[in-house]
Amino acid sequence: GTSEFLPRAINWGLMLGQRRTQDLVEVRTYMEGVSARLAAERASDEDVARLEEHLRHMRDAGGDVTAFIDADIAFHLETARIARNTVLSDILHSIRALLQVWMERVSDIEGTVSGTLCEHDAVLQAIRARDPEAADRAMAEHMRMASARLRASVDGEA
Repeated sequence: GTSEFLPRAINWGLMLGQRRTQDLVEVRTYMEGVSARLAAERASDEDVARLEEHLRHMRDAGGDVTAFIDADIAFHLETARIARNTVLSDILHSIRALLQVWMERVSDIEGTVSGTLCEHDAVLQAIRARDPEAADRAMAEHMRMASARLRASVDGEA
């Protein structure tokens, strides 16, 4: 699970540096958009129910940062699973693992939780509506905002 991988993710994060992190975020932005688009095309009602459950866990996490991040990751992994493309899913899983240490830093920034919840809700609504374009747009907006929060976190420590 996450706890076993975290020390390796921290090491990778330290080795990657800011430029490589920005490159990973850029690639992830496009890949997550494709994932959301495919999920909207391929989702069953049961798939949508699982996404709703992950979003509910995010809302219910309260101040538990670890629970929030775990539910956030689960939402994205579920979206990739619904897309039913194992290569895409594996790539996103790897990128997310490398960015784990920064995700934890970003979660402390004011407004991150409420913004992230609204952004995930927009993705969920588009997938529920089986609207690939809206899902892609909603995920792109979420990634844009998440990237801005990540940059603010990194810049704040520079």
